[in-house]
Amino acid sequence: MPIANYDLFYAHFGPFVASYVGRRADSGAVGDLVAEVFAVAWKRRVDVPEDALPWLYAVGRNVLGNHYRRTTDTYPAPPPNGRSSNAAAHR
Repeated sequence: MPIANYDLFYAHFGPFVASYVGRRADSGAVGDLVAEVFAVAWKRRVDVPEDALPWLYAVGRNVLGNHYRRTTDTYPAPPPNGRSSNAAAHR
């Protein structure tokens, strides 16, 4: 289902995508993440299937994954004294 009218597409599916993303991300990031989902949909508009909502949810899942990877510290910074909190237990 190529997207013929972006405004109608967004008006119809936007609340569903916003709800999906809103349950999985902090409220401050939801608008940007939803915008990113619809940017992907627009760029890939010829690939959007007739039943677009599951496809949009999959795009949302990928956008959320990218967001988590960008905003989550995989390796937290060491404490200021350079010792872990368990250092005293290993003496």
